[in-house]
Amino acid sequence: MTVPRLASATAAKAAAPGSAAAADAADEPAHGPVLAEPLTVDAGYARCRDAALASAAVGPVGLEVETHVVDLRAVCDRVAWSRMGPVREAAAAAARSAVTLEPGGQLELSGRPAAGIAAAVAEVRHDVQAVRLALAGAGIGLAHAGADPVRPPRRVNPRPRYQAMERHYAAVFQLNRCAAQVLASGWRFGSTAADG
Repeated sequence: MTVPRLASATAAKAAAPGSAAAADAADEPAHGPVLAEPLTVDAGYARCRDAALASAAVGPVGLEVETHVVDLRAVCDRVAWSRMGPVREAAAAAARSAVTLEPGGQLELSGRPAAGIAAAVAEVRHDVQAVRLALAGAGIGLAHAGADPVRPPRRVNPRPRYQAMERHYAAVFQLNRCAAQVLASGWRFGSTAADG
């Protein structure tokens, strides 16, 4: 694994004034060191791991939880969009978090900033439990899974923003699919039929 050399403010202080090292360090952003060479995937992974596990003052922390909404009387069926407004309202009344509905009908709780990680986790746990209890009376449950294990992905939120996103990604997918077919066929840009 290649680890990039990092220019640092400490090295710049030790460098002679007017030297290249001092000039490099003077350009260093306040958020961290500037890479002196390209970052490899392995080095990027190591840098993220080291930064995430370093002891540091954290400051305010906010968390989000996105969960699938399930009709407890018909688990395999998607909850009708007409029921999602009341679901969101009931969740918002029960939670201190902001509550939104995602494109696939998932419920998202965005917790308020807390003093630290433990407080943020406690706040979101409280809200998830409060929302779960508030929705149970309407026969709605929460399924905490990254991907819906039962229903295929489909946009159900009719908001114009999500309609536009769906059209955009469908067009990008088609473009990528065409490019893959062109490349798979061996066609080269700039070639003619006579080129073979």
